[in-house]
Amino acid sequence: MVKTQAITEQTMKAYSSTARLHILSYLKKRPSATVGEISEVLGLTDGAVSQHLRVLKNANVVVSIRRGMYTSYRLPLKKDPILKAVLQQL
Repeated sequence: MVKTQAITEQTMKAYSSTARLHILSYLKKRPSATVGEISEVLGLTDGAVSQHLRVLKNANVVVSIRRGMYTSYRLPLKKDPILKAVLQQL
C-alpha cells in the first residue's frame, strides 16, 4: 500500500507542472530530444528542463538514452493508461 501510494504521488507530481506537460507535448511529436533542444524550443533554461526531466524519468513517464556526451529523452514505448490519457489531451 505504501509503495503504491508513493508511486501514485510521484506520477501525479510528474503531471502537475505546466512545463512538464509542455515537455511531454514536445516529445509526443518527436522520436527523442536532448535537454538543449527542449530548452531552446520551450524557452526554459537547461537546468530547469533537466530538473523537469528528472521528475518525469523518476515517474517512468520518459526514458533516457545515453548517446556519447549527450542524453536523449523520449516517451516510453509501452505507455501506461494515465500517460496515454494525458498525451491524448495534449
